[in-house]
Amino acid sequence: MQVVRVDMAESNPSFYKTLEPGARKEIAREIAEERKISITRACSLMEIHKSFFYYEPTKEDSEIEAAIRSKARFDSDGFWKIYHLLRNEGLGWNHKRVYRVYKGLKFNKRLFLRRRHPARVKNPLTIPEHESITWSVDFVTDVLQSNRKFRVLNVVDDSDRVAVAQKIAPSMPAERVVRLLEEII
Repeated sequence: MQVVRVDMAESNPSFYKTLEPGARKEIAREIAEERKISITRACSLMEIHKSFFYYEPTKEDSEIEAAIRSKARFDSDGFWKIYHLLRNEGLGWNHKRVYRVYKGLKFNKRLFLRRRHPARVKNPLTIPEHESITWSVDFVTDVLQSNRKFRVLNVVDDSDRVAVAQKIAPSMPAERVVRLLEEII
């Protein structure tokens, strides 16, 4: 058992990790046996109720455990998939009971799968040798001091990076973009 300095725990109340009720019950049982103190005192030290100490669960879940294990073919099978397989088989357990057993079997682990993307082939952009062969079109959005938004449509020549046209408007519908491009051409 690891001993922790009291002043460290007082300065940081979140220093101690909270124990599950079942673990507290076992520790209370060990304290009562080793230290030869009453169960009431051991329960108050572990901050559990005495009735919880004496409580023994009467739920028989071995049938549900076997059914879940038989349906869980892979680790990636989630709870709802297993539950619906059990329901389709005609087993009438409700989802709360099945989920409690499912968690007890430690099947509820999150899987973080990284998707593998194919390596992107980077082709360098070709710069045209003469003007007005290719253009790039870009939208820029900004906000005025009066909280009004406006958009700027920039058309830039790729050869010498000169702005061929700029259109500023609060909104830029497709008709306006098409009209501007037809004027430039």
